[in-house]
Amino acid sequence: PPRTAERHFYYFDVRWPVPIGTRLVHLRNGKDIWHGLYELPLYETTAPIPAKSLRRECVERMTEWFGEKPACIEIGPCLTHQLTHRTIIARFVMVNYDCAPSKIPDNLQQIASGELKNLPVSRLIDRYLSEM
Repeated sequence: PPRTAERHFYYFDVRWPVPIGTRLVHLRNGKDIWHGLYELPLYETTAPIPAKSLRRECVERMTEWFGEKPACIEIGPCLTHQLTHRTIIARFVMVNYDCAPSKIPDNLQQIASGELKNLPVSRLIDRYLSEM
C-alpha cells in the first residue's frame, strides 16, 4: 500500500485574561475536508521541530505574528490524527499574554475562552479540547 505522508501541525492556544478571558481562532475556508470549521492558530511544517528548539521557535513565531513575546508558553499534548492519505502529528502549545497583543493578524478572530466549545471544530481540535 502507498505510504501516507506526514504533516506536522503546531496549534497555538493563544489566550489573555482581560476583559473576559479571550482566545484566538481561525475559520478554515480553503477547499479541504475542514472547510467551515474553526481551529486554533496553526503553523505547519514538513518535519517535526526538535524538542530542544520548540520553545524558542514558538516565541519567535508569536513575536512575528503578534508583535511581542508572550508572558508564558507551555508545550502541551501531541495528538496523532490519521486521514486516508496522510498522518497529521499535531502539537498543541498554550500561549498566554498578560493582555491583548499589540497586533492580531486579520485572519484570526477573538472569542471568549468558553465559546470555542460551541463552534464547529475538527475531530482533532475536539480531542484537544476534551483533554484540557
